[in-house]
Amino acid sequence: MIVGSFLWGFQPSWAIDLTKIDLSHQYDPEAPVQVLHRVTQSAGTITVYLQIQTDSASVWVREFFVQRGYDSATDLLLEPTYTPTEVTATVWKGTISFPAPYEEDLLVLRLASDFEFYFDIPLRNGRMSFPGMVPLSKGQPVLTTYLSSTSLHWNTDNQVQVSSYVDKAEPAEGPMEEMKQLAPILAEDTLFLMVDSTFLKDYSFYYFREDSASDRGLTLFKAPPYYPTFRVIGELIGPMRYLTTDAEYRALTQSTRPIITFDEFWINTYGTKFRARNAIRKYFRSVEHANRYFTLFKAGWKTDRGMIYIIYGTPMEMYRTDNLERWVYENVTYEFIKISTLFGPHYALRKDPKYEKEWYNQVGRLRKGD
Repeated sequence: MIVGSFLWGFQPSWAIDLTKIDLSHQYDPEAPVQVLHRVTQSAGTITVYLQIQTDSASVWVREFFVQRGYDSATDLLLEPTYTPTEVTATVWKGTISFPAPYEEDLLVLRLASDFEFYFDIPLRNGRMSFPGMVPLSKGQPVLTTYLSSTSLHWNTDNQVQVSSYVDKAEPAEGPMEEMKQLAPILAEDTLFLMVDSTFLKDYSFYYFREDSASDRGLTLFKAPPYYPTFRVIGELIGPMRYLTTDAEYRALTQSTRPIITFDEFWINTYGTKFRARNAIRKYFRSVEHANRYFTLFKAGWKTDRGMIYIIYGTPMEMYRTDNLERWVYENVTYEFIKISTLFGPHYALRKDPKYEKEWYNQVGRLRKGD
């Protein structure tokens, strides 16, 4: 159950130094609290669409405040306007609205029961404010970065300008490889006014805005209705790049009998059909979570964070600053550099040859079923 112990007013207070708080629960599918959000800004008002899902065994207190960055010295306590659309013992859906602050660019959500969990919600998209548009599917706000439905409309009467892009990105390269260009180069495929959503193609992404001259837009990745899971053999083979040797991956991608080659790889690697089934289930569950957490202008499994997540799982600890994320595991720590793009934040892995031995050790552990 979520109860409203709110912080009233709009007054300075001590801020939370989020750079020192472990935020790994945000990437943990087993965490007792999960949060989805979407930010809009219009006429000096910020509205955050929220879905908070918790376990049913605890009483949760929620608090909101805004602050300037992750290590700010002060914050502003909020008196937001709450508009719930669904409230149960485990789910709170609705919006919170408040006047746009002058310099503060981070909304912090604190959820507390026996333990505290923090969620950081940026109030600016790179250097720009968010648009006032909200994507709706079947009457409900789309809070994910991907759209797995053919139903899409908007909370605006204005025409929506659409730029489409095809996801032609290759899988991420290992953490020991040479660092290449950090910001992606993406070629626009088509530009048009949206009439209906039936034209949206799977595994393409779309940038929506109300004016072609505006850089206040939002990105949605179009995917099949079963996304973030994969079901088609062509979808399953791609994420195996991180687990296979070059020769094995080449055999999978060039096979004229991909399903048979797929089965043979897993059985040959894990020894028995039973162990192979368990390994497949575990591996593609990680792929599913990577798609859920990291999809933006390409499928989540292809991203640097998705690659590390698939091979290592949820980080033991995760720390975030204004410019990077740091993932801590038992034997290694990885850093992802945050880059602002037109389509939203992009995180590029800071690569180094020193990671090679540990990377292959971890892949080896996975292949042994550890």
